[in-house]
Amino acid sequence: MKIVTIISAFTILSTASFAQYKKASFLNKDGRTHELGSNISFFGNNGGSTVLSVVYSGSLETEKKLSTFTDIELMMKGKFSYNAEYYSPSAGTTVTGMLYGEKPPYLMLKYGLQYRFTKKEIEEDNKLVPYLRLGLLYGIALNTDYKLKDKSGNSVTENTTPSLPSIEVPFGVEAGAGITYYFTKNLGVKVGANYRQFFQIDALNGGNNDESTLYPLKNHPGISIALKYRIFKEE
Repeated sequence: MKIVTIISAFTILSTASFAQYKKASFLNKDGRTHELGSNISFFGNNGGSTVLSVVYSGSLETEKKLSTFTDIELMMKGKFSYNAEYYSPSAGTTVTGMLYGEKPPYLMLKYGLQYRFTKKEIEEDNKLVPYLRLGLLYGIALNTDYKLKDKSGNSVTENTTPSLPSIEVPFGVEAGAGITYYFTKNLGVKVGANYRQFFQIDALNGGNNDESTLYPLKNHPGISIALKYRIFKEE
């Protein structure tokens, strides 16, 4: 029930962030852009396997170089591992060793600013448009069943040190850069690279900040590609 409540709150927050796109202008306002693509996240230092995300992005791009964007991202499951103390049924005692788990899927909302290196973005002859972007992101792990196993493949159900969070609610910042190539004045492909820095809510609110809790979603770089459709009305 708790996870349903959190997801409901997330949905309300997402709806509020899209208030700027209300009424009939949502789909057909001049300069409105819609993007659908994927992001590949690369985790290092036992952070886990490469993970694929599906991303929708919406923005309003006019003659001004600076614009806002809103992203909704669904990050798929992945693998992670970490060194921990845990109870081993086969040994009958507490041991230290590597544990291997399944990173849950995450639903993330991003909101930020994008700067485009062009003077007249909506003109048809702008085929290549480089950009920079910086945004805030907030997410929720969609389940907490990490399915831990030891190196022999035995399930680990006892408490571990460090422990895993019962609910993971990451938030942080994302910085990125890339380029959009327009096949036509309306349709293009957007490729870019990004880096995400995460913070954990409990660590900023007086909770544990001594590595007694391990959060599977770690800081990481990524690359993205998306199809971009831009509303371009004739005068």
